[in-house]
Amino acid sequence: MTAAPQPQANAMPWHALSAEDALRRQDAGPHGLAETEVATRRARHGPNRLAEAPPPSPLQRLARQFNNLLLYVLMAAAAVTAALGHWVDSVVIAAVV
Repeated sequence: MTAAPQPQANAMPWHALSAEDALRRQDAGPHGLAETEVATRRARHGPNRLAEAPPPSPLQRLARQFNNLLLYVLMAAAAVTAALGHWVDSVVIAAVV
C-alpha cells in the first residue's frame, strides 16, 4: 500500500505540471491505477461521486411555477385594475395567473 502524496510548500499548481509530473504525484502510470490501488483508494476515500441534491419540496415546486416574467406582468396588471376598482377585470386576470 502506497502512502498518499503529501502537499509541498513550494509545489507548482496542478494545472502547471506536465502530464508525467502529475502522474508521478498521484503514484499512477500512463495507463491509470492498478485495480488493487483503485480498491485501496476507494476504501480510504470513498467513491468518486458528488452528493445528490435533495428533491425540491412541493412548496418549492409551486413557487417555481410563478418564476416567470409574464406572470409578474399579469399580477401587476391585476393589482392595478384592482386599485382602479375594475373588479371583474382583476378577477379574470388573477384567474389566468
